[in-house]
Amino acid sequence: MVRRPTGETVADRWFRAADVQALKEILIDFGVRVTLFPARAPVRWVPGFLHGPEQD
Repeated sequence: MVRRPTGETVADRWFRAADVQALKEILIDFGVRVTLFPARAPVRWVPGFLHGPEQD
């Protein structure tokens, strides 16, 4: 399949979204993953995911 630029931006799609489900689909299209942690959690990490300043 050939994809041609449409001139549409992510912001255009985001502000035109009809509901929360449409917003979720935009995030899925771009491969965005979100992990929520409780505010009181002392350590925030995901096994196998490197983050923070110690990525060496």
